[in-house]
Amino acid sequence: LIFTLFFVLFEVAHRGVDFALVSREWASAFAASTGDVERQVLLERHALWSSITRAVYLPLMLSGLIAWTCFAIATWGGAGRWAFLGPLAFGANALRTLGRLAASYTGLPGLGFMDSLHVYVVLVFLIQGTFAAWLFWRARREAAVSGW
Repeated sequence: LIFTLFFVLFEVAHRGVDFALVSREWASAFAASTGDVERQVLLERHALWSSITRAVYLPLMLSGLIAWTCFAIATWGGAGRWAFLGPLAFGANALRTLGRLAASYTGLPGLGFMDSLHVYVVLVFLIQGTFAAWLFWRARREAAVSGW
């Protein structure tokens, strides 16, 4: 849970600044600016923010990788026909995160596809769909056991 907390805190902090400052204030200022000097300053700020984002994503993805791996191990071996979906989803998310880390920070050739928006969206959809199926299965099983 500690690594999940780190992941959430890094994500909220990054997304909050990105939304409130970069996407709203700097983008509005850039659109409203008429001078080249002002635009250049805003472009330099954006370049700096991109560098900060890259730096923040390393601990964010590492904490996520550790959290998803721990959850995959913790949910392994559950009873029931669909119990494998939880560890499968957590494990797939850990592998996806590991692939993104490798693609982003190792410079290994051939891993660039992991940062592709299409690959990201498809993998996230499949993983989240698996999570949803597992959670619905667990809820249904718990309701049957408790008599709801």
